[in-house]
Amino acid sequence: MIETTDLTITLKTPSSGQSNRDDMETKLKPLILIVEDEPDLRELVKYALEKRGYEVLEAGNGQEGIDLFVQYESKLCLIVSDVKMPIMDGIAFLEYVRAKSTVPFVFMTGYSEKVGQEQALKLGANEYINKPVRTSTLAEIVQRLATPLAKES
Repeated sequence: MIETTDLTITLKTPSSGQSNRDDMETKLKPLILIVEDEPDLRELVKYALEKRGYEVLEAGNGQEGIDLFVQYESKLCLIVSDVKMPIMDGIAFLEYVRAKSTVPFVFMTGYSEKVGQEQALKLGANEYINKPVRTSTLAEIVQRLATPLAKES
């Protein structure tokens, strides 16, 4: 005669997976978009920000910036952009962003024209810094502008 035994296994999972999702979201790094046509400078800024715990998206001009902005708008906590770039400059890019969002926006430029700075701030840029950019200065601005938003999301 063969005896059989019933075996019951109970697996406990978080209700609707919410706990796992919350754990994953708290580990995400604040996301910053850099729009800069000079590859070496873009890479330097990216490195400096990643070293400080930020995740960085890169674009080489304003149009590429728009493409990434549209894709990641709800996740971005800051945009850092050059002013003078091919295809689409930073001013046109800022105008597009401001029509859709209030995400903090920082211009960094090699042009120290006061008119450009005034126009940028009137259009809604939060900061305007001149190149060459000291990574420590950029890091202070990024931390001040991006950190409060990153904590909210």
